Amino acid sequence: MRRAIGLLLLACAVALQAAVPTHCVVCQREIKERVYMFSSPYLPEKQGVCSDCAQLETVCSVCTLPLRTRCMKLADGRLLCDADAKQCVLTDDELKDIFADVKRDIFKMLAGQGTLPDKNVSIRLAGRNDLESLSRMQRFPHDKNQTMGLTLTRSKNREFEHRIYVLNGLRKSRVAAVCAHEYAHTWLQQNIPDGRRLEVDTVEGFCELISYKLMSERNEAIEKKVILENSYTSGQVHNLVKAEDRYRLYEIVKWVKSGVDQKIDPENPGRVLVRQEDDAVPITWPPVKAKPTPVPNTLVLRGISGTPQRRFALVNDATLEKGEQAKVRLGNTNVVVRCIEITDSSVVLNVGDSSERQELFLKK
Repeated sequence: MRRAIGLLLLACAVALQAAVPTHCVVCQREIKERVYMFSSPYLPEKQGVCSDCAQLETVCSVCTLPLRTRCMKLADGRLLCDADAKQCVLTDDELKDIFADVKRDIFKMLAGQGTLPDKNVSIRLAGRNDLESLSRMQRFPHDKNQTMGLTLTRSKNREFEHRIYVLNGLRKSRVAAVCAHEYAHTWLQQNIPDGRRLEVDTVEGFCELISYKLMSERNEAIEKKVILENSYTSGQVHNLVKAEDRYRLYEIVKWVKSGVDQKIDPENPGRVLVRQEDDAVPITWPPVKAKPTPVPNTLVLRGISGTPQRRFALVNDATLEKGEQAKVRLGNTNVVVRCIEITDSSVVLNVGDSSERQELFLKK
């Protein structure tokens, strides 16, 4: 028995020693004295840092670990470690490619639930100082320390123009999350009826919900954690995520457009079913399963987006690009279609097992 206990203690000691870092993650030198443990939003475990590096005042703006050498300095003074500099978005071309993919996924997410802004949306990178200056143009300025993107919208006679700005020097996954959030702002601008009032935190919470759902679909666990842990929406993102889990996005979107309340009450989530046109609707518990969004009984081309080099076609509830095959809902059933070609005003499809091509045109 004593021998068994001794072996167990020895094993625990070895495991504990193995868990303590022996080399500094910053300078790579052996740590001979005290070990300082630093956490990073993009690393699953805390990182060991020596006493010298722990006292450094320079840190990477992405991984938040101390910096000693081999770093990139951005125009606004932020620093990037060598590892993050290689995977961060630093050009508008990179940003536009990411945004195109984000838009495509959100088109699927919000299909049939209102106008989907497309060619009236522009996007570009901006530094920290630029974002701070631009935020002053908004009714509710952002916190400069948390702002990673913002959207400026102009409208005249219901004709909208949206300009999105995203902070440069962010990881691609974070840029995608920010793009989703900002695109949700453009959707809100074009789909919230006059007279509908939403609390500011609820507006931001809805945009974070769209971003959270996209990150869930892409299995970006770290970005989901970042969204839920920030204090940006004063907790409304948590209320919206929980409500969406119970009632699905279809009901949340309807509430955003025509609900009675200005925010989600965590103590009474069933209020999302109460809307201005039918405020006498009884609230059931457990929640009823949301009905799928109605779709046409025939194939209809509902929109074309993207660039001439990479176009996307929205057919009924499915977004397709050239060469892609997918199931498309058709009334109460669905059919498999393959996208053959997309032009400025039409899409060519193969439907089912037929080799015959079918061309759909945008309605004038």
